[in-house]
Amino acid sequence: MAASAALSDEQKVKAEFFEHSPVSLTWAPRAAALAHDLDLDGWAHLFATTALARFDNLIAVWHHKHAHDAVRPFSAVGHVHGEAPVTAWGGPGQGTVTDLPAGQWSGYLPPGSHPEFPSAFTALCSAQAQAARRFLGDDILDWTHAIPAGTAQTEPGLVPADDLKLTWETWTAFENDCAASRVWAGVAFPATAQDSIPFGAQFGDLAHEFIQRHIDGDTGH
Repeated sequence: MAASAALSDEQKVKAEFFEHSPVSLTWAPRAAALAHDLDLDGWAHLFATTALARFDNLIAVWHHKHAHDAVRPFSAVGHVHGEAPVTAWGGPGQGTVTDLPAGQWSGYLPPGSHPEFPSAFTALCSAQAQAARRFLGDDILDWTHAIPAGTAQTEPGLVPADDLKLTWETWTAFENDCAASRVWAGVAFPATAQDSIPFGAQFGDLAHEFIQRHIDGDTGH
């Protein structure tokens, strides 16, 4: 509720940005490749490593979603607070309101039609970030992405009020924003978002080690 009530334009834009995985996830390795001036082999190896990290991570994410079947915030809020008034984002164009019946609250973005834990988007960001860090040998991402004024999908014409530039100097900053964006979106709890960072990172390590064995010709055959 606190995150919902305090939403800024930047947080709203980042929530939508990370939800749009064809941009947020698949363009990030491109930015890192450009920042590191990789040759053709480097591009291919980096993209193979990060793609494998994302793929294997999702297999484990769906296993745990099925095992835990964790409740989403939209139903938990109504269950805990009933119809008591809460202070939160009131809907498109409404800003923060102080008398919203809890049972009518919804997050800034629609929740996925699957359980809350672990956070799939956070784990994907983390898996990819760790795979890239291992392959590149540093944490540098150096990515700036421009968001024109009024182009948000939830509040078109209103958000952001002015042109924004989203900048991530490091993969760590990128994955931390990715995790926080799920809370800003109202689709995951803070603990789940934070716990999903180390959950995803293990698949980044495994993907790097697997691809590196093939690059080195050490496949065990």
